[in-house]
Amino acid sequence: MRKLAKRRLATIGWASGLALAVGSCAASPASAHPLAPALYELRETSGGELVVRFKRPRPPVATAAPEVRLPEGCRILQRSVGPGEAGSRIERWRLRCEPPGLAGRWLEATHLAESATDVVVRVERADGTVIRGLLRPESPRFRIPERESPLRVVVGYGRLGFEHIGSGIDHLLFVLGLVFLAGATRRLLVTVTAFTLGHSLTLALASLGLVQVAPGPVEIGIAASLLYLAAELARPGLGREGVSVPLAAAFGLLHGLGFAGALRQSGLPPGAVPLALFGFNVGIEVGQLVFVGLLLVLAGSLRAALGGARTRTLARPATLVSAYALGTTAAYLIFERVAALG
Repeated sequence: MRKLAKRRLATIGWASGLALAVGSCAASPASAHPLAPALYELRETSGGELVVRFKRPRPPVATAAPEVRLPEGCRILQRSVGPGEAGSRIERWRLRCEPPGLAGRWLEATHLAESATDVVVRVERADGTVIRGLLRPESPRFRIPERESPLRVVVGYGRLGFEHIGSGIDHLLFVLGLVFLAGATRRLLVTVTAFTLGHSLTLALASLGLVQVAPGPVEIGIAASLLYLAAELARPGLGREGVSVPLAAAFGLLHGLGFAGALRQSGLPPGAVPLALFGFNVGIEVGQLVFVGLLLVLAGSLRAALGGARTRTLARPATLVSAYALGTTAAYLIFERVAALG
């Protein structure tokens, strides 16, 4: 069993080194976290008017910002533009639509592909019911239905969670380091589960407003967790019992606050908060499992290509390469996020 664990650890080390090298090269202001989704809110009033709020994140330099088109048949009564938190921009309109009502109307966004941004749609009817949608580069239009089903809430938020974990290189690199640190398959399962429980707890607490932490320090803390993990990987005695599990659980609490920040940008539907949290968390877990599965497939391919003896010999060099690549990426992200606070 020990030989098998060491062999698996060696091959995962090579896979990790390759993935971390790619991640280090990709790390940039836009790749650590792409733009958070924009939020397009429409609320019907009892007087038949429509209040619209469009919040979009600050785009990188020389990048087109997403725009929305107001529903057809609606005329503008009032318009205002102002700044939001973290450099975002908020536009507000007060409209009157003829005929009244939103059912069957189309909503549309532009410049989604250029800005690499999705737009979360939230429609609140005069009776308090909420309908949600998602505008993406491949589907920039959304037709407002009569009602929103529970399944649509779960699927929509699940997709949002999957895309968030898949596009956030800091979260993926942390999972990658946990896989390498755990080593044996059984301990890997417990480690990933501990990380899941940690970030699920703080995701729920922060999304419900029970815990409030400024997003800037949280993002710096997430990058610092990568640096700590890199130092742990560089130490001798890799894969020892009892190290990976508590580390994963503790830093999972921190990463959950980061996930909650993305969820707050999208908003939670009144009356369906548990479904939205469930869907978002499931999407994150599916993304993590897909990433771990791909990593293990890559590890198996490298083991078959290199042979067992060679992978055992190169285990320690592969470990150090992975640790330094992860540490370099983490240090870059720390400096970048500290500078963004200024």
